[in-house]
Amino acid sequence: VSGIAKPQVFEQSIKSLSQFQVLSHQVFPDHYAYQNQDAEKILNQMRKLGASEILTTEKDFVKLQAFPALKSWLNPLKLELQFQRIPQEVYDFLDRSRRR
Repeated sequence: VSGIAKPQVFEQSIKSLSQFQVLSHQVFPDHYAYQNQDAEKILNQMRKLGASEILTTEKDFVKLQAFPALKSWLNPLKLELQFQRIPQEVYDFLDRSRRR
């Protein structure tokens, strides 16, 4: 389950980890405010597929743990951004910030 700007990146990250098998990926809009019917849909899909847990982003975990029926099934995954090459714009921004 993810409600982030680029959900395909989250899904690919999970698929690259050998200990997880992605049975389904429920995608919601970025900054989504989950409702009771969303929690029911997520739980129903998990049961239908026979999943043992619900993988989600840390950001969505904070929101989804508000639903008691989901809480014990949630497993938040921490995503870290790593630049292979730091863009010049990042250095420029840091230089401008230091001068203030």
